[in-house]
Amino acid sequence: MSNSKLKMAYAIQCHTNSEQVNRLIESLDDENIDFFIHVDQKSDILKNITVKDNVFILRKRIDVQWGGFSQVEATLELLKAIKCKDEEYAYVHLISGQDFPIKSKDDIQQFFRETGGSQFIEYVDFPSNFLNRVEVYYPKFFFGRGGKIKKIIRGVYNRGVMKTFFKRRTNYLPTLYYGSSWFSITSDCVDYILNFIDKNNEFYNFFKNSFCSDEMFFQTIILNSRFKEKVVNDNLRYIDWYKKGLASPKTLLLEDYSKLINTNKLFARKFDSRIDSQIILRLENSFIKKEKQEIV
Repeated sequence: MSNSKLKMAYAIQCHTNSEQVNRLIESLDDENIDFFIHVDQKSDILKNITVKDNVFILRKRIDVQWGGFSQVEATLELLKAIKCKDEEYAYVHLISGQDFPIKSKDDIQQFFRETGGSQFIEYVDFPSNFLNRVEVYYPKFFFGRGGKIKKIIRGVYNRGVMKTFFKRRTNYLPTLYYGSSWFSITSDCVDYILNFIDKNNEFYNFFKNSFCSDEMFFQTIILNSRFKEKVVNDNLRYIDWYKKGLASPKTLLLEDYSKLINTNKLFARKFDSRIDSQIILRLENSFIKKEKQEIV
């Protein structure tokens, strides 16, 4: 097998902590790697992100709202920017600015050289208790985190108003799948997604008013395509949902280091250097140590 390095693109969605985003870029940077970065429209970190020849920051910025279609829109803008670069990327990795690799960049390279074009995206058959997320029309006010008034309005809406007045027809949709937003897919798969959206406006528009559409949109497209046979039901991300029902996973700490290095995952989330910078430093040092050993 050839040891030549794969050309790969990292599509990064970020909204906070530019220092950590820069460390993420540094940890993955290599001659064969390009970075495409979407900074949330509400964020002011853009001016502090590393300027490099292989770092491309999207001019079009989406106001990303929790639970809304804006998360899908930001991802699509990243995928479009990657395709406009006119490079032959073997893989495209969608990650957040609060992700971090837990394997060295050489280990990541080796893994994807050996995968034979597999698509890495987590999925399950669509849960019956989540059907309201697609069967019901969700207006814009429903999305985004808010204060007590917004929670009260959501509560009233959830208690029957939506089921009575906002039920939608869904029988024309393909089989629905559900899973984590993050993925590592081939460039051919990216092409398919973008072409599918261009030809299926009704599908695209339907999900604009679905709840947490980012957790079903891409799964549904890929699992109903010819790429299904190449899907590995694993997004290669270590995520600790330490309490069921929470909207966000655990923020990983130094105490989690042994779990991280002993998993077969390649990336982990989420980290916050303002809460615990030592875990990121420990991971960085482990990569440097491994690279020195390989050189020797």
